[in-house]
Amino acid sequence: MQKKSATDLEIFFSKYKNISYKKRQIIIRAGDNPLGVFFIKKGYARRYNLSKEGKELTTTIYKPLDIFSLAWAINNSQIKYFVESITPVEVYRAPKNEFLQYIINQPGASIKLISRLLNRLNAFWQRMENFVFGGAGEKLASTLLILAKRFGKKMNSGVCIIIPLTHKDIASLLGMARETVSIEMKKLENKKIFSYSNHRIVIKNMARLKKESSFSS
Repeated sequence: MQKKSATDLEIFFSKYKNISYKKRQIIIRAGDNPLGVFFIKKGYARRYNLSKEGKELTTTIYKPLDIFSLAWAINNSQIKYFVESITPVEVYRAPKNEFLQYIINQPGASIKLISRLLNRLNAFWQRMENFVFGGAGEKLASTLLILAKRFGKKMNSGVCIIIPLTHKDIASLLGMARETVSIEMKKLENKKIFSYSNHRIVIKNMARLKKESSFSS
């Protein structure tokens, strides 16, 4: 029996090539021709850009059911970013022309796709606010809130951010030095706002974390 509307998009993509990537493997490189549109079946990946000095800035974290290389497919945009697996990842890769034909012929699928993109864009706008308002501690707390809302799983001990993120990963999300992130993380940990469990961050007090963030006002 087919999964409950395994989402129309998932059903469409499942007809195509299934590709597996190991943890911390590059899926797309800047300048690549990606050969198709990617749909994440399992795992988590990040999209990031590199400065001329080689500094990384993570712009998006992809989760299961997310789609990427859309701007390349729809607008023929040049790939100027990298996509790297954070965990082991499985993707489906559909040919560009067949994907475009599908969303033209399936208005319902197009609406769902637009809804997902708007949700992702809203999270991006929230992060941009972080870059403008507040100090390092407020920016970190705000980012942890966003991560908890997008990737959080409720547990007895709190809300677990299910992606295993290093201080380097968080620094890349914030555009800050890893050392600064480590200092600010320790401050929040000492306040018992979060703890670690199996290399995952567990938010123990969401209300206190919000007070520490730039969203508190």
